[in-house]
Amino acid sequence: MPQCPHCMTEIPPDATICTGCGARQGAAIPKTVIFVGALSLPFILIAFNFLFRGDFIGVLVMLPLIAMFLGLAAVLFFVLRGKKSGGQAWYR
Repeated sequence: MPQCPHCMTEIPPDATICTGCGARQGAAIPKTVIFVGALSLPFILIAFNFLFRGDFIGVLVMLPLIAMFLGLAAVLFFVLRGKKSGGQAWYR
């Protein structure tokens, strides 16, 4: 029988909540997805800077770059979901 990684209580294989500590099992987000999504943050900040200055052309230039990184992160999330880098993890 598998054990909870937090309290080491034995749990049934089909359980989603640990009976010992209450940890829940859920989908883990692969670190690659978080990294690629974080790459869009500077472009988002630059776009807000353009927006506050009233430079809408600059915002329009930044939007495709933001969409590219967030779209890539979404694709990677669905491709890597369930792989060794993601899968199921236990959370408290």
